[in-house]
Amino acid sequence: MKNSIVIILLLFSPLMLNAQSKDTCSCSTDFEYVVSKITNDYVGYADKTATQDAKERLARLTDSLRPIAAGTSLNDCYKVMNRWLGFFKDQHLSASLYYIPPKLNDHSSYGKNISINRSKLEKQWQKQLGQLDDIEGIWGAWQDTIAIRKEKDGFIGIAIANSREWKEGNVVFELYKHANSNSYRFKKHTRAEGRAPYMGEASISKDILEIHGEYYMRKQYPKPSLKHDESKEYRMKFPNGANARSTFSFLNDSTAFFRISTFGDYGRKFVDSICTHFHERLINTPNLIIDLRGNGGGIDLAFQPLLTLIHTHAFYTKGVEELASEGNIAQYEEALKNGWVLKENEEALKHQVEEMKKVKGSFYVRTPDRWIKYDTIYTNLKRVGIIINQSVGSSAEQFLIFAKNSTKCLLFGAEPTAGILDYSSVYPIELPSGYGELNFPTSRSRRLPEYPIDNIGIAPNVKVMLKPNYQLYDDVDSWVLFVKDYMENWWEL
Repeated sequence: MKNSIVIILLLFSPLMLNAQSKDTCSCSTDFEYVVSKITNDYVGYADKTATQDAKERLARLTDSLRPIAAGTSLNDCYKVMNRWLGFFKDQHLSASLYYIPPKLNDHSSYGKNISINRSKLEKQWQKQLGQLDDIEGIWGAWQDTIAIRKEKDGFIGIAIANSREWKEGNVVFELYKHANSNSYRFKKHTRAEGRAPYMGEASISKDILEIHGEYYMRKQYPKPSLKHDESKEYRMKFPNGANARSTFSFLNDSTAFFRISTFGDYGRKFVDSICTHFHERLINTPNLIIDLRGNGGGIDLAFQPLLTLIHTHAFYTKGVEELASEGNIAQYEEALKNGWVLKENEEALKHQVEEMKKVKGSFYVRTPDRWIKYDTIYTNLKRVGIIINQSVGSSAEQFLIFAKNSTKCLLFGAEPTAGILDYSSVYPIELPSGYGELNFPTSRSRRLPEYPIDNIGIAPNVKVMLKPNYQLYDDVDSWVLFVKDYMENWWEL
């Protein structure tokens, strides 16, 4: 690539730019800080308040929320701030409450621990084989190993080993069987002080205990009828809505399949490893499906190996700029002073700060508009189908903008992407109270105002008239098969 993209990466330590004592802070203090910070330093503020009507609406909203902030606790203040920030319709802009781990009791909300010995329990059950209820036995999920046994008119699940969440002897849940069925009323306990148990439903099927909307457990004892590989491939009947892990495979000799659920650090490593290990076969396989459904973004570096595979010619791209305000310059200087910047990026950021000072009050072009060209075009890779949905956003949308410049790429989907890209490079800043942080976009795309993406998204080239699938797991589902068929039988070059 002749023009490399320079990205300044900051350590995500919250910036301490507030001199006020945290002991004297209130929700009003945090609210006024956010109003001031956004008004003076938000790179999109001028765009979002360009009309007199917008200015007046924002002023009315601010005045209406001030008394609400005055009567709101610090624990709930982020809700008030997000009502105000919602005016800007920028999903990269938000306030959040720090997660404060609860105090954990030695026992769960069941009220007591139960002494248990796995070996003795298995010997006892061995004598009762054929008489046990289907749900009785040893079950495993993730790091947890749970013994389920009868207790009064139901069953209880007891941790038989220490894990990250549970201690041996903790009662993890209770189960009460519905009449004439394999389903149960489920009561999930917690060790968190002051928190109530969670109520839900569970069901059992072929040595799988499924907690509806949550997770599933596999039976370990008595000996399950399902083989381990079969139980690993179980697909939840009452799933939790989570997107699956990334996966890669060759569907046949002519089509490769790449699901990338994130362009975060994990996604970067995954993409790089696959593109490196399978490079020769990928560049000689005619069709490549890239499934981005549910990919909310990450960092642009993560998709660079994909661009080298799919590009067909040089293309022109717009860069990004930052508002060279006093506050933004100060936050970078503070980051440098406190060692919050990766060593390899210190000199670049120092140079940026000096350049921002020269254009203070205006915009500093961090990445200029430029031509991008790669040294090699892989002509044997002829078609690239990219599957999208409304959850694709941020840097995943930036990848799509680059991909659309390739003549071998088509986007497949039922609706446009999320539309979260115009204002990016999010920087976390600690609020004066110390109870949370303001997530603050620092850059603006130079596509604006002519070619906005925010709240519009990127539309598919090929409309897919299939029911959306939000439970992807690692399956080659109907969407993937649709794109595969289209590429192999209907896409004429």
